[in-house]
Amino acid sequence: MRSEVNDGVKGRVLRILCIDDNPDDHVILEKIFKDYVGRPFVFDKAMNGFEALRKISENFYDLVLLDYVLPDIDGLQVLEEIVKKRPDTFVVLITGMGSEKVAVSALKKGVVEYISKDEEPDVIGKKLSEVADLIDLTWKPPTPVSRRDRVTIIGDILEAGMKGVGKTKLVALTNLNFKRMEKYLDALVKSGYMVSWKRGRKTIYRTTEKGVNALKMIKELQKLFIV
Repeated sequence: MRSEVNDGVKGRVLRILCIDDNPDDHVILEKIFKDYVGRPFVFDKAMNGFEALRKISENFYDLVLLDYVLPDIDGLQVLEEIVKKRPDTFVVLITGMGSEKVAVSALKKGVVEYISKDEEPDVIGKKLSEVADLIDLTWKPPTPVSRRDRVTIIGDILEAGMKGVGKTKLVALTNLNFKRMEKYLDALVKSGYMVSWKRGRKTIYRTTEKGVNALKMIKELQKLFIV
């Protein structure tokens, strides 16, 4: 049975996303994968959690290499979103020395393996090779992200904007791409459900009282299974 599965995916290009705020680590991990895993792959990169969540919402990856320490949000928060939105994606946690407790917690939350930055390249390579074999063994066409109706999307945006939030964070929190998000934000601002203002180079969006009332109505309708 195993050989049949492997034969079906032999030569398939693995799609990898490496989430780490250190560009040198991207280079090192890509080289280790190339030297030790020995199969075709595409290596994408994200420098922080919100960028990673945006990419994950727009693309499917077979494997995510996730650094525990990120500059904007906790790596375990990113893990929870991956498990929820992309259950077919394998996640390997990247930790520093002395982070065994974090690694154990991550394994319970869905990580398939963890590697430490102080490990030798051959040790990391062996672990990544074993994960790649597991991906081949269990591979199936990715589960599509479920489509949401417009009312639910509007509710998600209004709820995320309760305390004021930038567009990048909204994209990550609602699983929309930037183009679709801009259309919703323009409509919500013009209709008075949100307001926007500039904070430096960023535009901040906040839900108005009118938007709060609309959100309450949406939640009530959802309870009744109308939407």
